Amino acid sequence: MDRYIWIKIRKHLKSLHPNKPFKWILTDLTLTKHSYLK
Repeated sequence: MDRYIWIKIRKHLKSLHPNKPFKWILTDLTLTKHSYLK
């Protein structure tokens, strides 16, 4: 994966609400990754 994309994803993860269930974070991450890859 491109490093710039990974940095964006990490920032995105940090901005998520801490109490959000892990499953939702994974789903969010997957959707984000797919939108970047398109």
